[in-house]
Amino acid sequence: MRASAAQLEDVRVSARGLHWESLDEDISVEGLLRGLGDQSKHHEGAAA
Repeated sequence: MRASAAQLEDVRVSARGLHWESLDEDISVEGLLRGLGDQSKHHEGAAA
């Protein structure tokens, strides 16, 4: 949520999904197609 534009633009696209190395974040193709949101535990300070 607090990533800079430069961090968001630094994405790697693969057959499995999207990966942001500097953010340590992944979104799978399956998750995108199923409309799944954040599957990690609630982070302090994140929007509810």
